[in-house]
Amino acid sequence: MTQHIGEGTINIPQTWYNASINVFTAEQPGKAGPSISVNRDLLRPGLVLADYVSDQIIKLRAKLKDFRIVQERQMEVNGRPAWLYEFTWESEQGLVMHQILLTVNYDARLINLVATHGAVMEGPLKDHMMAMLLSFRFAQVGRSEAP
Repeated sequence: MTQHIGEGTINIPQTWYNASINVFTAEQPGKAGPSISVNRDLLRPGLVLADYVSDQIIKLRAKLKDFRIVQERQMEVNGRPAWLYEFTWESEQGLVMHQILLTVNYDARLINLVATHGAVMEGPLKDHMMAMLLSFRFAQVGRSEAP
C-alpha cells in the first residue's frame, strides 16, 4: 500500500498500522515556541469517541502535574465526530504548559492534533492555534491512504 507523507510516498504492507507523528514548530527545532503535533490512534472495539476522550483525560490527569481542564466540547471536523479539550499542566521545569487537543474520529481510527505552548495561550496566539487545528481536512479518496 502506498502511504503519502509530506516529502513523498513509501510502500508499506497493508497490514502495518500508521503510527507516524508529525510535528510543526513556529521556531527552529531545539528552540522553545508553539507547536502543532499530529498522531494517530485506534478506537478499541466497543468504545465510542467519548469513551476514548474520557480514558485520555484520566491518563493525563494521572501523569501530568497540576493538570487542569480549561474547556472540552464535542464538535464536528470535516464531517466527522470530534472532541476538543484544552488543558494546562506544570512541567518538570515549573513551566505552565498549555495544550489544545483535537481528536477526530474516522471509523475506528483517530487523528489527534495537539497545539502546545510553554506558557498560557491567550488572545491572537490561542485563536491562531485553534484555527490551525480546526483547518484539518481528510485527504481526498485515492490521493492518500486513510490513517
